[in-house]
Amino acid sequence: MKKKRNKRKISETTKQRILRFVDSVASMIVLIVTIQFSTSQYTNYISGGLLFLTIGGSLAIRSGIYLKNGRKLNGIVGFAFAALITGCAVYIFAARMDTASVVFACVSYIVYNISSRVLFMMKNHKPYSITVNVIIIVLLLFFIFMVITSVYADMLPMCVMLVCVLIGAQALFHIIYISFSQIKLGVLLKILRKTFAFEIMSGLVLMILSFSFVFKSVEESIKTYEDALWYSFALVTTIGFGDMYAETVVGRVLSVILGIYGIIVVALITSIIVNFYNEVRDEKKEKVPEKGETENEETEEVKEEKSENK
Repeated sequence: MKKKRNKRKISETTKQRILRFVDSVASMIVLIVTIQFSTSQYTNYISGGLLFLTIGGSLAIRSGIYLKNGRKLNGIVGFAFAALITGCAVYIFAARMDTASVVFACVSYIVYNISSRVLFMMKNHKPYSITVNVIIIVLLLFFIFMVITSVYADMLPMCVMLVCVLIGAQALFHIIYISFSQIKLGVLLKILRKTFAFEIMSGLVLMILSFSFVFKSVEESIKTYEDALWYSFALVTTIGFGDMYAETVVGRVLSVILGIYGIIVVALITSIIVNFYNEVRDEKKEKVPEKGETENEETEEVKEEKSENK
C-alpha cells in the first residue's frame, strides 16, 4: 500500500513539474512572438495572428493548471477567453490583419486580466492585495479606453504597442514567478531568521552603498552613482564585465577590499543556505508522512477492533 501511495505522489509531482515547464515555455513563446510583432510595426498579419494564437494557447494551458489545482472558476473563465482570443487570431489570418479583430483581441486580453484580478481579490481579502489589484484594474480599464478611442483617432499602432508592452511584461514576470516559485522563498526566509545570513547580507549592502559614493567621487570613468552601484555589483559577484574599472589608488584599494569581502560573503551564504535549506525541507517532508502514517495506523486499528467485535 505504501509503495502504491508513493508512486501516486511521485506521479502527481512529475505532472506538476511538467505543467510548470509547459507553462513557462508557453510564456517564453508569447514573449518572443510579442517582440517579433513589435519589430514588424504591427502590419504583418502573420506575426499578429501568431501573437494572439500563442496567447490563446498560453491561457488554455494556464486554465488547465487552474482546473488541476481545483480553481474551477479561474479555469472556466480562462478557457472562455482563450477561445475568444484564438478565434480572433484565426480571423486575423483569414482577413489579413483586420483592425476590428485586433482591437477585439486586445480588449479580450485586457478583460481577461481584469477578471483574473477580480477572482484573485475574491479569494484574498488582505487590504494590501486589494489595493494593488484595484490600482491594476483601473490601469487596465484605462488601456481599454485608449484602445477603443484609438480606432477613431488613428492612433491604433500606438495603443497596440502599449498592449504589446503589457503582454510582454506579463509573460516575462510570469516566467520569473515560475522560476522563483521553485526556490521556496519561505524556506529561505526561515534560513535568514535562524542564521546570521541577514546580518552578513545587510553588511554587504551597506558596504556597496557606501563604497559607491567613494567610487563616484574618486574615479573619472564612473560618472554617476548608478554606474558606481553597477561597478560594485559586478565586483562583489565576481562577474567583472570590464566596462568600468578603477584607476586611482583609493579606488583600487577599495575594490580589493570589496572584492575579498564579496568572495567571503558569497561562500558563507552559499554554505549556510545549502545546509539549512536541506534541513528545513527534510523537516517538512518528515511532518507530512508522519500524519498520514498515524492516520493510516488508526484506521487499520479501528478495522481490526471492528473485525474482532464481529
